[in-house]
Amino acid sequence: MRDYPLAGPPAGTSCSPVAWVAVKAAGAAAPVGPLAGGRGGGGAADRSPQSHGEQQRAVLKDWEAEQQIGSPSAKAAMQASETAVWSAIAHLVQVEGMPGVHLAKIAAGPQQGWSRVICLYTQDFDDQEEIMAAAERLAPVLRAAMPDRKSCKLSYKPDIMTRLDLYKGNAWNINVACYTYKAF
Repeated sequence: MRDYPLAGPPAGTSCSPVAWVAVKAAGAAAPVGPLAGGRGGGGAADRSPQSHGEQQRAVLKDWEAEQQIGSPSAKAAMQASETAVWSAIAHLVQVEGMPGVHLAKIAAGPQQGWSRVICLYTQDFDDQEEIMAAAERLAPVLRAAMPDRKSCKLSYKPDIMTRLDLYKGNAWNINVACYTYKAF
């Protein structure tokens, strides 16, 4: 995993672009609910309803279903340019295990700017204790992987925000993060 090429497929191969590369926690159950994979994860927004309003109603219906079964998933997100960061996170989640985190993924396609988005998924965005414990476990790993960085912040948001196309700096000034954690 350490030297996994994120720039593209090997020469001479043809394939469709890969948007994300993910690792699943060893022994983790499959995420529950239609939103468990995040954007592009198979929820109502991927079924291409007729209008944007219908898409939003379908996403909200999926969200309500997730809440009823008790697993409204969410993710901690950060940006990093250092390959060592993804290697350290992937190792932590897949090999060492990280309580509460069932999946980690990194944007693999072409990126604007200098960094890639890395996400760590948990089952329940309401479990603040579990979320903060995961963030505290991650902090020293991030510090070791980014010795030259002065600071690193994790933003934690429910998947419903992504499914509704609400991101940081959106036109409505809606704060999409329900928690933030200053790793260092």
